[in-house]
Formats: sequence, structure tokens, C-alpha cells
Amino acid sequence: MASVTDTPTASSSSPELLALQGKLKTLSDINAQLRTVRRIPTQLVKPPEVGILQQLNFDGTLAEKFQLVKDLAAALASESVQGSLLAARASEQKVKGDLIFTKPRETRKRKRQSSADPSPGSPRVYVPEAPQPTSRFPRDEATALMLDGLAEYLKEFNRANPKIKVHVVTSDPHRTLYLPLLLRYSIRDALTIFLTVDGADGTSLIVENATAFASREQKPHHSQSDFVVFQKLTQQVVRIIQSEPQVPLRATLALLNSYENLFSQKCTRESCGRILSVEAHIPPVARVWSENARVWSQDGLKNGGSPGWEPFHPTCLQR
Repeated sequence: MASVTDTPTASSSSPELLALQGKLKTLSDINAQLRTVRRIPTQLVKPPEVGILQQLNFDGTLAEKFQLVKDLAAALASESVQGSLLAARASEQKVKGDLIFTKPRETRKRKRQSSADPSPGSPRVYVPEAPQPTSRFPRDEATALMLDGLAEYLKEFNRANPKIKVHVVTSDPHRTLYLPLLLRYSIRDALTIFLTVDGADGTSLIVENATAFASREQKPHHSQSDFVVFQKLTQQVVRIIQSEPQVPLRATLALLNSYENLFSQKCTRESCGRILSVEAHIPPVARVWSENARVWSQDGLKNGGSPGWEPFHPTCLQR
């Protein structure tokens, strides 16, 4: 007859419990190694002072500290540590799954009153004025401009605009044009803008980049102007071009024509009406297309009655 002590029980010698204890010890040992390695960077940057602190902190040669890091990496890659980490992760996911409530929690918070339906005694909600878009080009119904018709188009353009000249920048004017190419757009005694023009075969020419300079600045087109006003003008023109990358060259040149009176135009914002902005003291270099462009007269701001680009200071456009 078997004795009572021979009866198998769920004691500390069960295989499941021994395996669990082994995993816990493995994780505890790797955690101790990790804490030791975490102190190494601080000791390298600021070594402990001589005394009791030096005795408590890790002390050793640089080679020994690097060896500790290597030992930690090897331990983490070992099969026992990886198995323990996987078991710990599975246990964590099981605990999280057991804590999920299927019944939604009842909210007792009072709902905020909608701004669309304010109380009778409350003041009206302030709604800031939305900034006007700066990327809207007019619809261009003209025939697309191809590379083979560029030279003739520029001749007609220059004849129609006496103060404005556009020509292709090239070392050999008799050489056949090919894309991409560089155009020099200049307004007499005002500014010069270099335009990088490209376009796939059989498609309209488009402007990919623009850089503005003072009319007498002698700088390469891939640099930037020394004057803030032309740096800001470059930012505004590039912003409009990049907002609608497929806009044809004709539309971009029409936009640049609006800068002919850059230093004498007033800002179209009614609360401003200045030539130079208050903040940066620059002319209105931003542009917004309007089907009924407004102009300043002696009586104030009035509708011009015709489509055009309205000038704004960049700060006035953002208000």
C-alpha cells in the first residue's frame, strides 16, 4: 500500500512550475544585465568621483565595459531569453484580453453646447476670416505653347509689352532649343526673374521653378537675391507655381506681368491700403486671381470690373 508522501501533488517539483520559474529567472538575469549596461554611458561621460560612490557604481576598464555590452547582446539573442520573452508577451496579451469589457461605458459628462446653437444670452462665436487662396490661376483657353513655337511667341510677347523682355538664356542663339531650358524675364528698372521651363514631348511648356533678382543684380540664376523683397517675391511666385504644376507657360507669364508696377501698387486689403507693409516694409508681392479685380481710386477701393491679379502683402493675405 502506498504511503501518503508518495501521492503526486501540485508541488514545487511540477514540470510546469519549474519551467515558469526558469523563465522568470532568465528574465530577471537579463534585466540585471540591462541595468548594468545602462549605467555605462553615464560613467563614460561623467565618471563617478572617488569615494563611496565609486565603489557602488560599476568600475572597470573600457574593454570590460564593451565586453558587458557584447555579453548582453549575446544573451538577448539566445534561445532561452527569446523563449522567455515570447512567453511573457503571450501572457501579457492574455491578461489584456481578459480585461476587455463588452458593455460600453456610460458617459456622464455633460455635452458642450454647439457653437451653431448658442444660448440666448451668450455672445456670438467669433469665426476668423478664412485666408484667400493664393494658388488659383485663371482658366487658360489659349492654344498650348509647344517648344517649336516658343521663339515666335516670345517675339510677339516682347513687342506687345514694351517694358518687359523675355528671352532664352543660351550661349549659342543659333543652336536648336531643347528642354529643359532657362528663360530670363525682366521688367525694366524693376526686377529680373529666371524661369526653368520644361515639358514632355507633345505637351505644353510649363514653369518648374522661378528665382527673382533686382534688375541690376549680377548673380547666377541658381542663387538668391541679396534683397529681402526679391526673396519674398520668389517665395510667392514659386508657391503659386507649385500649387498647380501643370499650368502652361502663358499663364505664368501673365502672372509675372502683374508685377510691372510692383513698387507703386497698394495692397488690396481694405484695412491696409499701403504700398509698404508695416511688418517687413516690403511691397505687395503676393497675388490672388479675381474675376472682378479691385483697384484703388481717390474714393477708396473699388471693383475694377475686369479679371486680374490683385496685389497683397503676404502678412495681409494670412490675416
